Amino acid sequence: MISKLKSIKSHCVIFETEWTNPNCVDPLQEPHRMVCVECDPRAQLNHKKGKCTGQGVLKQSTPWNLLHTKHCFGRWSKTQSKSNCRCDVDHPDLPRYIFV
Repeated sequence: MISKLKSIKSHCVIFETEWTNPNCVDPLQEPHRMVCVECDPRAQLNHKKGKCTGQGVLKQSTPWNLLHTKHCFGRWSKTQSKSNCRCDVDHPDLPRYIFV
């Protein structure tokens, strides 16, 4: 499994928030906020073509939720996807999250 992990590259997905539950206290709460979500190699192990569950469809509204709080959820639209990318390096100006 370790050798397989080394061969898988992270990639970034940029989303624009559309709606967030008002009980969410997070940067995701701001409407039309761009965020970077990284698809880590560990989250890609059981998926074909290097995708993560929940990474959405380009320009379509899809649901999201944060794991650390049941009250933080909403909708966003995928605006772009970039291979061999890390949010902290390639998009340091955007709030960063990770797919699990």
